[in-house]
Amino acid sequence: MRNIEKVRRNQGVEFRRIVHIPNDKMLEWVEWLIDNVKMLPNYQLAYIDIDNIENPSPTTLVNCQVIDDDIVFLLEPDKNYVPFSGEVNGLYLQGKNINAYYKNYYNRLWNKLIDPNCTYGCLIKGGPDPDASLFTENKERIKGDIERKKRKKIKSKHILGEYK
Repeated sequence: MRNIEKVRRNQGVEFRRIVHIPNDKMLEWVEWLIDNVKMLPNYQLAYIDIDNIENPSPTTLVNCQVIDDDIVFLLEPDKNYVPFSGEVNGLYLQGKNINAYYKNYYNRLWNKLIDPNCTYGCLIKGGPDPDASLFTENKERIKGDIERKKRKKIKSKHILGEYK
């Protein structure tokens, strides 16, 4: 919610977020998010299926947030927000060179995901989208990825002997 308000107040700032949607609960959150940002022209959202990446280069994943030209937060994998003072859940880096490195990494990943031929992700929110049409267009694909993960998890449990 903090990011949405910042983006809403600063419409000249581009905000791009890449999300992995491993389960139905996360899908519900993404639906809520899109509903809250669908009219913001500067808020973009892409989906990545990290379990379906055949050739990981350059898509080795780092949970990071690149801010302005000199700040990078490397976050714990289960966190999705910039830490504030008093919270220890990531690594704060400051410097133009390190920022440029992560900005390049993020841009390469982003550009692959928004390519219509990408097999492991897609753009789900571009500019203003009152009908959330990009998300609606890709929702079945995302649901299919979630179901595939569920089947894979059950199959793994059978192989490991956890199910009789």
